[in-house]
Amino acid sequence: MGTGNSQIKKDGHLKLILYLDNLSLTHSTFNTSKKCFESIETEPIKTDPEKLVKHISQIIQKVKPPNLVSPALVAINIAQSTFIPAPLFDQKNISNYIEINKSSQPMDTHIYIKQKFTDCYAISSINKQIEQIFTKTFTKTIIKPFASILTDYAIYRSEKNKDEMLIHLENSQFSIVYLKNKQFIFYNQFKFDNENDFLYYFTNCLHILNVNQHNTKLNIISNLDKTHPYFNIMKDYIHHIIFLQKPDMFLYNHQLLDFQDYNNHHIFSQIICE
Repeated sequence: MGTGNSQIKKDGHLKLILYLDNLSLTHSTFNTSKKCFESIETEPIKTDPEKLVKHISQIIQKVKPPNLVSPALVAINIAQSTFIPAPLFDQKNISNYIEINKSSQPMDTHIYIKQKFTDCYAISSINKQIEQIFTKTFTKTIIKPFASILTDYAIYRSEKNKDEMLIHLENSQFSIVYLKNKQFIFYNQFKFDNENDFLYYFTNCLHILNVNQHNTKLNIISNLDKTHPYFNIMKDYIHHIIFLQKPDMFLYNHQLLDFQDYNNHHIFSQIICE
C-alpha cells in the first residue's frame, strides 16, 4: 500500500518513523512543527533471509529525508518480547531473559528499553545486520520493541479506575495489553492461522486474566477493515469495544485523508512514547 506525498519538501522539522514486522516495512514522515503526517507508506519485504537485509536497506535509502535532523524512530515487531520489573532488571542477564522466550537466533542482538509510563524494562532481540542498517543510515536512531511502545501507548490512552485491554490486530497475529486503573498487568503476542486459532488465544486470555466481560473496555487498533471477521468474534465476548481514534493533536496531509481514524496507531504511538 502506498499513500502520501512523494515530493516532500525539505524541512528541518521532519521526523522519520519506521515500523518493521515480518511481512512489511512502514515508513512515515512527520512534520514536528505542524504536527502533521506528510506521508505514510507500507511496503512488503522479502521473506528470504539472504535478501531481506538488502531489501530493507534499499527501502530506507529511498525514503530517508535528505536533511533529517531528528532521531529516526524505529519499532521492531519481529521477535517476542518480555518485561522485567525495574528492581529486578540486570543488564548482565539480558541473554537469560531472551532465552525464556526461545526467540533469540544466532544472528540476533539484544535490545532493551526502560518503559516511559510504567516501572519496568522491555527486552527483545533484533537481527544484527538489520540493526546496523538503521544505526549506520541515520545520525541518531531510537530502536524499540513494538511491545514496549504498545504497552506505554495503552497506558497513555487509558483511563483511571477502569479495566481496559488494548489489542493491536493484524492478519496473522495480535498483541494484547491488559490494564487495571492505568497499571500494567499483562502483555502477550499470539500468531494464528485461522479464526479458530484466534478465538482460542483470545478467549484463553479472557479466562486466565479473569476479565469481566461486561465492565472491561477493549480498545482496538488495526489497519484492517472494521468488517473483518475477527472483530465480530471479539464482540461476542466483550460488550464494550472501541476502535481507538487518532489522537487529536495529529493532522494528516490532505493526501492521507482516506485513512480511517483508527488506522496507523503503530506510527502515532512512536511519537507519543518517544
